[in-house]
Amino acid sequence: MIFKVADLTVEALGACDFVRALCADYICTDPPRLTVQLHQTDPAAQSIELLRQINDQLIGQDTFLMHCSALALDGEGYLFAAPSGTGKSTHAAMWRKVFKHRVTMINDDKPFVRVSDGGVYVFGSPWSGKHNLAANTSAPVKALCFLRRGEHDCITRLEPQQALDVIFDQLPRYQNPNHTVRLLELVDRLLTTTPLYMLECTPTEKAAQTAYDGMNGDRI
Repeated sequence: MIFKVADLTVEALGACDFVRALCADYICTDPPRLTVQLHQTDPAAQSIELLRQINDQLIGQDTFLMHCSALALDGEGYLFAAPSGTGKSTHAAMWRKVFKHRVTMINDDKPFVRVSDGGVYVFGSPWSGKHNLAANTSAPVKALCFLRRGEHDCITRLEPQQALDVIFDQLPRYQNPNHTVRLLELVDRLLTTTPLYMLECTPTEKAAQTAYDGMNGDRI
């Protein structure tokens, strides 16, 4: 099986039927840049094995996995990050209800983020969480928004230092210390070049409109 994710073409040897189905939307005929031999026999374990190998390779291309919900609206990417169970998927669903066909779900759980001289981009991946909401697409990142449950909907701008306290739990862990150093460099660039926000929100459509207005200066 040969497939491409975040511009990396991978040949996965020994892929089981579950992994082949998982990566179906990403299968291609391009020559592989990376060949991996999968050893796990349990389907879920093999999926994780493949994800880890790809993530280890992509860090060398200024790209890393991020636990967040990523969507594009009118071609611009929005990242929503929070601890599991906070309501990222629910909030993204509210954007789909409010903005309808203008929204494309890039990935609802584990997109890849690239930080380079060309800007910050988010890429879809086959690993999209329990709702299986993803697309084989990419978008320039407009903003990164951290979510917190609240009784009212309110969005505020964050400074990079404030975001440090909440972003690291959403990032991968590497065994290779050089990869960890590179990740920290990329995260620093992400936080200093991307507009950052904190959204205290309810699980309502009003929260989506509040978030959009706050990240777009009340642009209609």
